[in-house]
Amino acid sequence: MRKIVTKTAKISKKYLKNYGFDEIKIESMIKLSIEDMDKILNKLYQLSKSEKLDKKNIKKQLHALKGLVAQLNNSKLAKKIENIEKNINRKNLEKLLIE
Repeated sequence: MRKIVTKTAKISKKYLKNYGFDEIKIESMIKLSIEDMDKILNKLYQLSKSEKLDKKNIKKQLHALKGLVAQLNNSKLAKKIENIEKNINRKNLEKLLIE
């Protein structure tokens, strides 16, 4: 899960610098985004460990994660999450969460 967070933070930092945000503002924005990503990823991890997958709640969390990473300019990951939303299963979730 940390790889996803770290990579997205790196992409976002570069993206925000290009828009002229100062370093302090960028760090603050990224810190909040990382906290949100961690919360969502932890929820997804817990949901993935349930005996029966709660696909409705998983889809809700995936959608939130997709929106967040898209806002942070990690379009490749957003597309990957979108594909998982279309085919929610334990294998796809675990693959996303081990990245």
